[in-house]
Amino acid sequence: MAKNIRRIIGGILALVLVAGACFVLSVQISFRRRYEVSVCNQYSMVPNINLSLYLNEYVYQTGDDANGISQPGDYVLLDKKSTNFKVGDIVSAHVTWPETSKNEAVVKRLVGLPNDKIRIDREVLNAGEINYHLYVNNKLLYTKPQIEVLGVSTVNGAELVLDNSSTYNSYLYYLTHCPEQVGIDESGKPCIVLGEDEYFLLGDNWAASYDCMDKDCGPISSANLGHIVVAIINYDASYRMEMFRYSFKLLFKRK
Repeated sequence: MAKNIRRIIGGILALVLVAGACFVLSVQISFRRRYEVSVCNQYSMVPNINLSLYLNEYVYQTGDDANGISQPGDYVLLDKKSTNFKVGDIVSAHVTWPETSKNEAVVKRLVGLPNDKIRIDREVLNAGEINYHLYVNNKLLYTKPQIEVLGVSTVNGAELVLDNSSTYNSYLYYLTHCPEQVGIDESGKPCIVLGEDEYFLLGDNWAASYDCMDKDCGPISSANLGHIVVAIINYDASYRMEMFRYSFKLLFKRK
C-alpha cells in the first residue's frame, strides 16, 4: 500500500515538473516570437538608456578589444509585432551616417510622424535661465533646460553637466539650410515639415546626439524604422533573471 502511494506521489511530482518545464518553454518561445533583444551601442540615448555606462566612461566596442573582451551596452527589448508608433515612443531604427557611410542601428525617441510639423522654441526666463520647448503640430511634447544635470559621475565624483543648446542650434541650421523641409505651423512660426513617409528621431541628450536633426541625416523612411522599445535592462543587471521576469510581465500583463 505504502509503495503504491509513493509511486502515485512520484508520478504526480514528475507530471508537475514536466508541466512546469513545458510552461516555461512555451513562455520563452512565445516571448521570442514577439520580442527581440538588442544591445545598445554608442549612438543610443543618454540619459534614458545608457546613462550608467556614460557616467562610468564605459568604452563601447563593436568587436573584441585589445584584451579580447567584448564590452556590450545596455539591452533593450523590442516589440517586433507592434506597428502602432506614437510620438514620444522610444524606437529602434537604421541610419546611414554620411561621415562614416555605415548603416548603424540606433535607439532614439520618435518625435515626428508623417506630415507632422516640428518646432523648437527658445525661452529666456527672468533669472537668465533658458528653456527649449519641443512642439509637434503646435502641441508641447516636452521642455528641456539649457543646463541639465544627468547624474553624478562615479569616475571623478563631479556632476555631469550638459549644455542642451546643441540640438537647438542644429534646428536653426536645419531651418536655414533645408528650405524644402521648412513650413509654417499653426502658431505662425517656422517649423520642420515631414513628408508622406518621413519619421523624425531625436536623442534625449541634446548636448551631443546623432539623430535626424543632423544636417546630413534628416528624416528617415518607414523602411528604416525598426521596432518600439518596451523595456530596458541595465548592463550590470542579472541578464537572464531580468529576461525571465520581462517574459512573464510582457506576455501576461500587456493590454
